[in-house]
Amino acid sequence: MKTRKWLGGYVRTGKKGPTYVIERHLDGVRYHVSTKCRTERAALDALAMFEADPANYRPMRKTAATKPRGVVAITAALITEYTDWMVQRPYNPTSAAHAEKHFARLREWLVFYRGRDIRQVPLSEVAAHLDGKRDLMMRIQALRSFAAWLRTVKYLITRSEDITLDLKAPPRRATKDWKQVAVEPERIRAILPHLPVESRDVMVFRLGTGWHGSEVERFAKAGRIYETPGKSILLMTETGAERVPLLAVLRVKHKVGGDTNTPIIYEEHLAAAKRIQARGRVPNQLTLNRHTTKACELAGVERFLNWHLRHSVVSNAIEAGADLEHASVFVGHLNVDTTRRHYAQIALPKKAVPVLRVVEGKKA
Repeated sequence: MKTRKWLGGYVRTGKKGPTYVIERHLDGVRYHVSTKCRTERAALDALAMFEADPANYRPMRKTAATKPRGVVAITAALITEYTDWMVQRPYNPTSAAHAEKHFARLREWLVFYRGRDIRQVPLSEVAAHLDGKRDLMMRIQALRSFAAWLRTVKYLITRSEDITLDLKAPPRRATKDWKQVAVEPERIRAILPHLPVESRDVMVFRLGTGWHGSEVERFAKAGRIYETPGKSILLMTETGAERVPLLAVLRVKHKVGGDTNTPIIYEEHLAAAKRIQARGRVPNQLTLNRHTTKACELAGVERFLNWHLRHSVVSNAIEAGADLEHASVFVGHLNVDTTRRHYAQIALPKKAVPVLRVVEGKKA
């Protein structure tokens, strides 16, 4: 029975659960074939194989493909294939920079395993190797993701043979008082006149959006500005709700799939967004931090860096009375618990998100 659609066709549900079916019309030919996949991720891989050669596509039979043959060892060729797949996969493709980090960590695992079958190396030996190492989260994530790829895409190992499933990541660090890295509005306003124009636009833009530096970079290259004349939005303040004009909504593709959408209610933030888009680029993080450090020296204020800005937007908004849930949505946290975990030690949230103005004057 058809239950819902997916990118390649529809999902059929039976006694054994969902099955993803490809249904396409290509060059006058109707294709209707089961992927024999139970999950959308596996089905998307099957769809990519189908689109590469529709006439000769045959669903992969897991029973034959998963039968282990010979030694399954980490090799340079497999690492390269895996990181290429990360960037090109049809669902949630990762960035080249993130794939490069995995590549570097997997080269370390290549040295550790030394050609041994990864199914035969005991978990205790892997844990002992990690003991005392720095950057444990990334090391474990790289190995677990690589093993999952061997298991679900290459079918070289089975779930029962994947010892990385029992490899536990280190516990989260204790909640940090993020107020310590939030920058006071006075310090930010003091350095703006001392920044080069491009760096100043980036700082003003981030103060109005709370975006990550990488989101600003993607926005400069391929973001969108949707101006909204005549529209308004409800702004919660300490004195209550106030309806203000909505100038625009800024949109940029998130690095793992969906879109980031941010409302703009102040002219200076919209003007900075337009200038950034007109240039089509922004200074890199190293340059921005160098400019910020120099501007702090010239203004005679305590030094801060650009990565402090996102924390500052949220911290200052919450201290000004913003509601925690509104702040969470504004900066794009997937779960309000993320916002609560990082900003719980700041003043109790009561109202919504008043972002920092960098020029005097009334609301737009």
